[in-house]
Amino acid sequence: MKKTKWLLALVWLLLLSTLLTGCLIQNIKKGSIAGKIVIREEILYPSLEEITTLKPSSAIPLGYAPLSGAKVSVNGTKKATLVKEDGCFLLEGLLEGMQTITVEAPQLSAPYQYDVEVLPNVINTVFFPVGKAHYLIIGVSNYANYSPLNSADATAVEEFLTKGPSNVITVRDEDANKENILSLFQKIKNQLKPEDYLVVYFSGHGTQDLLALYNFSNSDPNPDCLTDTELKEIFNSMPTKDITLIVDSCNAGSLFDGKVATRALQNSGYVVLASSTAEQNSYQYINDGGLGFFTKHFLLGLINRSADFNQDRKITVQEIFTYTKYAMAREINLLKDNRFVQSPVLEDSQNRDPVIYRY
Repeated sequence: MKKTKWLLALVWLLLLSTLLTGCLIQNIKKGSIAGKIVIREEILYPSLEEITTLKPSSAIPLGYAPLSGAKVSVNGTKKATLVKEDGCFLLEGLLEGMQTITVEAPQLSAPYQYDVEVLPNVINTVFFPVGKAHYLIIGVSNYANYSPLNSADATAVEEFLTKGPSNVITVRDEDANKENILSLFQKIKNQLKPEDYLVVYFSGHGTQDLLALYNFSNSDPNPDCLTDTELKEIFNSMPTKDITLIVDSCNAGSLFDGKVATRALQNSGYVVLASSTAEQNSYQYINDGGLGFFTKHFLLGLINRSADFNQDRKITVQEIFTYTKYAMAREINLLKDNRFVQSPVLEDSQNRDPVIYRY
């Protein structure tokens, strides 16, 4: 009798486990993602002579080329693959629902991420274009109503950035007024595509929450300047959200930090590398070509590649921030003057850590 009970119990357990297994199998629905990754041709081919423009087709538009060798992975899983020579990739066996795809390649300023809905028993087809860099350099050395700086920052940064296949626009001194700069932002906006990225560099005077432009005056009720709120509004209007702002001015950190500041760029999703905190001055060399203290070490980290700590032939914002911060601290320590204090600060609330230089 006892044997019979045990046998019946065992049969019920087997039946129950079979039913549960069947239910689980039925409830787990999977699909696949097939796609094509392309990149602007001028990024792959820095020299104009090297560009081999592809014929437009339904697969690859004019001016783009396959980003072969790029790594495509699914966040939170071990699913990953490499892009083939024709730009195609295939990821199979993905769980139903929204999945985040990450695309990584040496040519990219930062890993690109896309949200894709995976449908069960369906190959979801996606198309991911990768864009180019656009730079706007604003340098005010001689002001109409303010003390001159005699700075060479904008020229030095321009000379460095124009070595790559990028769109670089520079505006200086009397041309660096609000009307002209807003017009330039509009021009850049018309050129940008969602997959592109924008880097804005500013060198000049700054006070709490603002960057002083050529005609700036403290007594002017409508001063010639760009405030943190205005910068945020300008960035919000751009087709791309991949935007980095680099500032060498006094109180540079007040654009996203500080007690009195509006902090409009704090947690905005935009990356800001500032030469000093909200309360600090930013200093300039007298006998070193007119470079700012921050800009000199910023450029040295890029030119000498000293900021490439992991030696992957690309330098990110976090790497150049770390290099510049410690290089400035070393020089300040050598001076042994407690009155001289300046430390760069970084705002990157989404941990994007974009690449700003590759070699």
